[in-house]
Amino acid sequence: MNKRMNSLQKWLARILSIEGSRLNWLVLRANTDPELPAYRISDFWVKTLDDSGISYVPAGFTVEGKKSIDQFIADIENALTDPLIIAGMKRDFYLWYQAGYFESWLGFIIDFGKGKKQMTKREDWQILSNSVGHKKGPYLSLMDTIPMELAPFSESEQKPEWVRLIEDLNELHDQAAGLRLKAGAAGGVLNRAASAVKTRMASAAPGSVPGTGRMDAESMMKAAISFMVYQDSLN
Repeated sequence: MNKRMNSLQKWLARILSIEGSRLNWLVLRANTDPELPAYRISDFWVKTLDDSGISYVPAGFTVEGKKSIDQFIADIENALTDPLIIAGMKRDFYLWYQAGYFESWLGFIIDFGKGKKQMTKREDWQILSNSVGHKKGPYLSLMDTIPMELAPFSESEQKPEWVRLIEDLNELHDQAAGLRLKAGAAGGVLNRAASAVKTRMASAAPGSVPGTGRMDAESMMKAAISFMVYQDSLN
């Protein structure tokens, strides 16, 4: 048994040592795993939507897919007598993987609006109107999902600007939720806040934190109030 295991370890090390070998195939492995679902437009609009031909996020570029890939790499390292054999390969893979992960989600976001064009049935619009009424429309659901799915790279220095925008919007959502609680506890707060925003937003220039491209605290608060007013108008 040990002899066979040693033989397999040597074969694995030899295969991984071949010049040009890469770990990119791990994403394909995750994509074909039936227990790892992809994200499709129909997951956010209506389940009956025909989303064929529209960009989707393969399972390999999801949080669960990344967990599977990470575990498989750990298993490979444990099987090798010298895990350093794949150190360089592992580094190159994760650089490629992160770029592909962001690119996959960006493509999905860009194509997301195509879901509306596929809403051809009256029943679809009825289902959608009910979800919007409960503040769970497709766009808000997407905004809830993206931060969770991009969480593995939240500390990355290689984040594209559109990811930082998503982070701002997520923070905006949280601030709006906090303001709504205060509004519920003190009558008239929401109306006063909305009134203040209307008089100040027109003349206020968009603020940002120097060198970061991120919204400053005052601009974030103004936007949060506006976002809260928008959400409440859905009811």
